[in-house]
Amino acid sequence: MSFSNCAFGEWDNVPVDLDAPYRQQITEEGLQKKKEWLKENGFNENEETYIYFPSDSYEIKNELKNAGFIYSKLLLWHSDKIISGYEDKIIKIHLSQVAEMNIFGTGTYRQDAKAIIYQKLEERRPAAAPSNSKWFGEIGYRFHELPVTLKSIKTIEVETVFLWSQRAIFEDERGNLIEWDATVPVMAEVGEKVLLNGTIKWHLERQGVKYTQVTRCRLKQFSE
Repeated sequence: MSFSNCAFGEWDNVPVDLDAPYRQQITEEGLQKKKEWLKENGFNENEETYIYFPSDSYEIKNELKNAGFIYSKLLLWHSDKIISGYEDKIIKIHLSQVAEMNIFGTGTYRQDAKAIIYQKLEERRPAAAPSNSKWFGEIGYRFHELPVTLKSIKTIEVETVFLWSQRAIFEDERGNLIEWDATVPVMAEVGEKVLLNGTIKWHLERQGVKYTQVTRCRLKQFSE
């Protein structure tokens, strides 16, 4: 079809692709950048990573590092391969479960990526031992820099404007359990000791275990 024979309104049907060479160049460059991004983030060429799931990861972090695991706040201790001796202590995560890759080879983690990871970790961890937890404080009380240890975290459904929430369970030095339904990523590792600021929302009991539920929380790094 010649341009002179095209009637007005027919241009959309003309098979002209003027920027095809440019798009091909972007694609090739994107593939190389994708390989680099996967390596930097601990994924293999099959877009898989293997995350250590037992809750003692914080206590043995030096051992995990020496074994070949790398750490990030999002993926925790992970490796792009199955490390010998840890075959029964890892879960496989595919890139598509936690991130999206654009045509330029740059990955972007999903907003709920950490919640998804923690949910899968919790599915593999054994049930917790019986607890002697007691309620503490009065409803409405604002506490500051309470030393606690993060015991578990998982995704839950809540009736709010947010699509997802993370339920973090902390334990104070007296063995009392503190529950926080967070609508922001909880940037701490299971087993890690942190300082918790929060407001007591209410006291509840679930399956015979007492929890003090808190809100408006902030975490600070713990130092001896």
